[in-house]
Amino acid sequence: MPEPVPRGTYSTNPLPPHPHRRPLFVRLLIPMLFLGAAAAVVIGLQKFLQQDRNLANTKSGGANAGNSTVNVILPEDQTPPKTIKPVDETPSAPPPTPDLSPIINPNIEPAEGIAPVSPGVLGLAVLEKFLSAKSLQERLPMLETKESQETLASSSLAKPFPPRLNIETDVHVPNTIENYIDIFYNVEFEGQNGKPIPQSILVRMRGSQEPKIVADPFLDLYDGRLATYAANPTDKSGTFQAIVSADAFCWDENIPNKDTKLTLKLLSRENTREITRAYFSKHSKIAELLDSQRQSEWTYGQAKAATVLLQWNTEEDPGKPFLEALDIKALRWNP
Repeated sequence: MPEPVPRGTYSTNPLPPHPHRRPLFVRLLIPMLFLGAAAAVVIGLQKFLQQDRNLANTKSGGANAGNSTVNVILPEDQTPPKTIKPVDETPSAPPPTPDLSPIINPNIEPAEGIAPVSPGVLGLAVLEKFLSAKSLQERLPMLETKESQETLASSSLAKPFPPRLNIETDVHVPNTIENYIDIFYNVEFEGQNGKPIPQSILVRMRGSQEPKIVADPFLDLYDGRLATYAANPTDKSGTFQAIVSADAFCWDENIPNKDTKLTLKLLSRENTREITRAYFSKHSKIAELLDSQRQSEWTYGQAKAATVLLQWNTEEDPGKPFLEALDIKALRWNP
């Protein structure tokens, strides 16, 4: 026991150290150890997760080896891994060739998995080739005609056509008895000063044969054979193929006995100005055809492809000759 200090005096010895007070470095060491342990835990966890991810990718790569994919593992501080598919350098197989036989011959079933091609598309392909040809030799295999090669050689078919402004599919007319399909196309050629020249062109598909251009009406209309015949009176009759439309009256004062006549307009295409007009009696074969209750193919005001027999009438009034329609030979076009 220390000796008691007399009252009024002070001891010069320092106070003994506090039993709970530690040096400064000891107090700092404890947090540092804690932080180091936490960092070690985080690093260990990251390595564990990295190893687990590598193992999963290895298993996935083995299971998907047949899929030919490559799994790329990026560092932790970058974007997540992506699956990259290698480029297949094997050339792809060409698309299947369309089976055209079911279109030309409806009795043939199309091949499985191949979509049929419409007659309009087939005909248009031939028409494009026909219009783009430069000579008669190119066009001959595409023509259906009764004209001689000498006649064709002197026609527009032996030279290039002017540029075309437009092509449209008009109507399909099947003939199940004779096993063919007629496809009419509306074509506009470029004329002088860019003015269009409208024209109807017929493509016919007979049985399983390739489509053909029916050339004779094209020569009557586009080559001007009908217009030439209608320009001057002659004693010869003529048969021409055109688009025809009948009116149930005659308003031309220059036509003899016009009150007994009806009008037939001959056009190169529907809804265009006629090439010429021909007239027929109210009691003629044409009138009977139009008035027949059993006739539904052609009526007044309806445009129709037809084969017409024409003749110049110079006897009824020699001073006023007019073009007379004697008969409708067929309500269709033929070579």
